[in-house]
Amino acid sequence: MADHELSLIELVASNATLESALIPAPISIALLAQVAIVASKEDFPLDKVESFKYIDKSKPSFRAALTQVVHWGRDAFLKAEENMRTITSISVRIPETVKSVVKLLTQGDPEDIEDFVPELLQKIKKAASDCEKLATEVESKFELEVQLIHELVQLFTYLRGQEEIQLSEYKGHQVDVTDKLKVLQLDDTECAFGSTRVEVVDECLRQAEYNYKLLEKYTMLDIQSLNSTKIREVLLEGTKVVVS
Repeated sequence: MADHELSLIELVASNATLESALIPAPISIALLAQVAIVASKEDFPLDKVESFKYIDKSKPSFRAALTQVVHWGRDAFLKAEENMRTITSISVRIPETVKSVVKLLTQGDPEDIEDFVPELLQKIKKAASDCEKLATEVESKFELEVQLIHELVQLFTYLRGQEEIQLSEYKGHQVDVTDKLKVLQLDDTECAFGSTRVEVVDECLRQAEYNYKLLEKYTMLDIQSLNSTKIREVLLEGTKVVVS
């Protein structure tokens, strides 16, 4: 296989790798747009943000946190676009410099090699170093975005757990209240039954008291002279009065 064919294959392979690496970028931008839409709707305060490093503590709210994600993501993509343009302008000169070095090493005189090759290699090294620095800046921007999202996931997971605990406790209290209401209903029934019993006892006491007073009317008489039939008539009379 010829050298130019190998170079063409390598170029296609590198472009395919670059294309696959860039595919997530439009998807990420679309997701940031969705986050911005969500942030424009309902808002509520966020608690327990003091222990986090990247979440903005001056505005601890749901909307502010999502807006921070959108802004940091936008800054990361803008930085990536700016640095990639610079990297392209720097790296585009590297192949020509490498060709010059190879030509000098293969066709140049020893003096030319000694005079020009170190300088050309230094240019290649500086270009590679500059590209690496620019790429690291972009990576650090996206790394901040990732860390912010991780903190928000942790915070939202914690808040959801607290909400579930509070909901469980509320349901438990609701069951206790329901049980207590049932007990109170039973107590009301018992109280109603007890009040009926009290009324019966009061009626009996009233009857006994009246019978006693009725018998007192006969104290002036000789109780022995009263036969049992007479006593029953007196008590029966008292009972009829009480009942009426």
